Amino acid sequence: MILRLFMTVALFSTASAAEKPLAPFLRAYCLKCHGEQKQKGDRRFDHIAGPETYQEILDVLNLAEMPPEDEKQPSTKQLKQVVAWLTSTLRKAREAARENVGKVVLRRLNRSEYLNTTRDLFEFKMIDFDPTTTFPPDDSVDGFNNNGEGLVTSDHLLRNYLAAARKIADKAIRPGPRPERIHYRAEGQEISGHSRGLRPEIARMTIKDRQPLGLRTLDKRKIPADGEYLIRFKALAYNRKSRYKDEDLRYNSDEPMRLSISIDSRELGATAHRIIGEYEIPDEKIIEIEHRTWLDRGFTFHLHWANGPNGSFKRIMRKVLPKYTKDAIYPLRNPPEMYIGSGPELHVYSLEIEGPFYDQWPLPGFARYFPNPPRRPDAAYLDASLTRLAQRAFRRPVTNAGLEPYLKLARQHLTDTKDFWKAANYGVRSLLVSPSFLYNPESGTGSCNPHELASRLSYFLWSSMPDDELRTHADDGSLLRPPELQRQVTRMLGDPKAKSFVSNFTDQWLGLRKLGEMPPDPEKNPSYYADNLESAMKEETRRFFAHLLAGNGSLLDFIDSDYTFANDALARH
Repeated sequence: MILRLFMTVALFSTASAAEKPLAPFLRAYCLKCHGEQKQKGDRRFDHIAGPETYQEILDVLNLAEMPPEDEKQPSTKQLKQVVAWLTSTLRKAREAARENVGKVVLRRLNRSEYLNTTRDLFEFKMIDFDPTTTFPPDDSVDGFNNNGEGLVTSDHLLRNYLAAARKIADKAIRPGPRPERIHYRAEGQEISGHSRGLRPEIARMTIKDRQPLGLRTLDKRKIPADGEYLIRFKALAYNRKSRYKDEDLRYNSDEPMRLSISIDSRELGATAHRIIGEYEIPDEKIIEIEHRTWLDRGFTFHLHWANGPNGSFKRIMRKVLPKYTKDAIYPLRNPPEMYIGSGPELHVYSLEIEGPFYDQWPLPGFARYFPNPPRRPDAAYLDASLTRLAQRAFRRPVTNAGLEPYLKLARQHLTDTKDFWKAANYGVRSLLVSPSFLYNPESGTGSCNPHELASRLSYFLWSSMPDDELRTHADDGSLLRPPELQRQVTRMLGDPKAKSFVSNFTDQWLGLRKLGEMPPDPEKNPSYYADNLESAMKEETRRFFAHLLAGNGSLLDFIDSDYTFANDALARH
């Protein structure tokens, strides 16, 4: 927003001296359809409001989209003159707008940095927990969304910060005993969602994805507490090669049958649905599979036939079965028993879930800030706990005077409610909406102090907060020494968290986030979806960049290389 304002001012200051080439051109060829009387496509060019309009006019002229073919056309000389003037004016405006480049500006955490920071601050398993889903998108400047000039704050974002802080505090503050373990199990047709059949010991799936198998008890009660859970099932691939042709079933019988596990949350809706595992199931042999995963409270899970016949079971009964069975009547409804057992099926014999399991309790993100809580914790313990949290959350040295407003809020809440853990929750929320948490430390002096350098390094390479080692070297000042700085950069690039740099940088630099915004026609390009090519293409680019980064490779490889990274599906294309 700030850059746009600078560009607008600069644009009109540079445009005023040379308005003549554009104004008569617009009057002659554009204002008939985009003027005071008429605004086709909601475009009006008699009063140009800002740089976007100039850029839009330049784009349509370069693409020869305007004026329309059935309207009066400008000469080639006129077009060249106007295009040259627009190009020059926009260039000068951008140069003028960037006069403040290099100046230190307050930079808040963008959405991905906020998410990663809360993950590392509380050592969360962020598999299905995302408090930023309702955050507005971050504005990009020059293609990147971590530029301070674009990271403005609005009242809508502030309201979302308050809501996110509540969710994070509720997840982090987990006192008391370890949650009780659940163990739900079902066999055969006790499993919900199966197709009917004559064998009660089998829950069968006959089509792709649309027959999710689950546990009725879990579907009703949901996962009771965040934690690691064990999902176990027994399955068999039945009749993979059948009398039905693959093209009729919309199915590839040459592939081994694959069973996938999905998770869902009714509270979070469709955004929470995702596949957490996929397994090949052998032909005519029962196999037992165990899958461990972290699940958040309120979720449930289901099994699917990942590569079964595409379409509905009704389509098979009405359009496929009559081709192979004399007694089947088209297009009337035929009983399922006419098809069950004759086509390919994925059989599940048992299904169960057990958990939650924990490596330690209390969880590390709680125990770090609230260690060994006394039976009756008091205000002094509350102050000490919130101070420990603030020292890491603020990513800079904290003072008693700076913390006192937050501690005072929490102590007052303790006095009002007489409930320590509600007061602790309230205190954590207040720290998470503090400017010291939401904004990175910047003194504005022109040179970095050790803690500012630590934050710049960590958010550049990890998109997250400094870890304990980086913070230690910032505390003693050694991070400012070139040998130590180089050692820390090398260490950080070798850390798994550096994947954030690879994905964020390539997604924005090369525009990978836009891949998939205009997907191909599913009917004409089914393999794009069946082989998940969108994900594979993104992964190819990220792995290529990560390879060059790890090996300090040549930049020329970006232009011309004799290698790449592709899975089988992408390689076939």
